[in-house]
Amino acid sequence: MHLDFLNDLLFQYGLYAVFILVMLEGDITLLLAGVLAHSAFFGPYSFAQVLIWGTVGGCLSDNIAYFAGRAYLNVFVDPIALTPWPFIAGLVVSVSISWLAVASQTWRAATAAPMKTIRYE
Repeated sequence: MHLDFLNDLLFQYGLYAVFILVMLEGDITLLLAGVLAHSAFFGPYSFAQVLIWGTVGGCLSDNIAYFAGRAYLNVFVDPIALTPWPFIAGLVVSVSISWLAVASQTWRAATAAPMKTIRYE
């Protein structure tokens, strides 16, 4: 995907595009959405909205992939008995760790004045 394409989608569809594009390609989408959230592109509380929509989109795409894989494995003669609970627990743990590790630094970077930051680097 080209970055101009992602940029155009974000400008046209806003947070709906963040939700869908995070399901397809999360890293670049969240990077662009974070830059736009810094300038309050998505309205008041842009950072929180991008965080929520991005998290929900990522979680939904993980669940869709899980159930697609589970349906694919059911066509075999000896299917493996998998329950979704280990995956849900892994999702909760990984999201919790990533929020704890990144949220404070991201909030500080999103609310900092760009010129002040550049001046000290």
